[in-house]
Amino acid sequence: DDLEGEYIDTSLDPFPNYDAYLDAHISSKDLFYLEDVELARKLASLGIQSQGDFLQKEEFEQKKKEIEEAIKNKNSNQPKSLASAGCNLTHSVFLQELAKREENVRNGKMTTIIFIRYKKKGGNEISGYIDL
Repeated sequence: DDLEGEYIDTSLDPFPNYDAYLDAHISSKDLFYLEDVELARKLASLGIQSQGDFLQKEEFEQKKKEIEEAIKNKNSNQPKSLASAGCNLTHSVFLQELAKREENVRNGKMTTIIFIRYKKKGGNEISGYIDL
């Protein structure tokens, strides 16, 4: 991924929700002595055993939302360059035809199936399809 100088924080990726974030800050020793996951989560949410910054629920949800929006904006704002852009295709009619179709195929407006057949000297044939 080329972020072009943008940094997107991925530290919260492993946590689908705040409870999973809290669970990551609870040790098996905590569960052994507390014998209650909810109590352990409440203590973890207070940041008692946390080293460094610990996010409260509102901060966690806001940060997840900001990261999701940043990724969405990054993906939607980047123009998709064509693979054939800037290539000299004058030597191959086949590549020229693929280049003509490339944008429509990438946008889902067209599908292209290429059939390839290769005949060996012994008469055997190898063939296959490529679906673009």
